[in-house]
Amino acid sequence: MSKPEDDTRANTPEPSQGQARVPPRQPVDPAEYQQRLDRVTELFESMMSTANELSTRRCPYKNRHDQCTAGFGCRNQRKPEIEGHLMTCAGDDALDYRSAWETA
Repeated sequence: MSKPEDDTRANTPEPSQGQARVPPRQPVDPAEYQQRLDRVTELFESMMSTANELSTRRCPYKNRHDQCTAGFGCRNQRKPEIEGHLMTCAGDDALDYRSAWETA
């Protein structure tokens, strides 16, 4: 009786039809991982900065097509150009809406 070779894949089930075999995981380099986290953080900081700046003057319920997505009435809502579409937002984007949801 021969002894089976010591293969880490010996106990790995074969992939089902349509599934690819997952390669073994490589060790994570902590420095490279931190570099990637820093890059993602930098990207999100830029987005958040833009969002915070816009929140000082743009209603959070106004979409990119100047339509109102609020589920309640607002004095800035106007009838849509096409019946059945969202109301048009007539807000002038000159108000600071942040106080409406800040609690601290």
